[in-house]
Amino acid sequence: MRYKENVMRLSRIHREQPVKPLDRVVFWIEFVMHHKGAKHLRMAAHDLSWFQYYSLDVLGFLLACVATVMFVITKCCLLCCQKFAKTEKKKKEE
Repeated sequence: MRYKENVMRLSRIHREQPVKPLDRVVFWIEFVMHHKGAKHLRMAAHDLSWFQYYSLDVLGFLLACVATVMFVITKCCLLCCQKFAKTEKKKKEE
């Protein structure tokens, strides 16, 4: 019962509009016609190149960072393995 009352209350709030939907549509159509397409209301994404739109520059930077970190970790591991192998050889020789 409480759920239905809440839904009905929210429905009344949602439908309470000072201007009818048809009047609002007419206003916006006239507004766009008056401002010759209303380019000032367009999203900024329309002005981006495809490279910027898909954030390929950010993706490339992140991939370069990951590759650099992996390279450094690999080199450190190889260096540690070489030093460990040299110390084991010295212990075996003694």
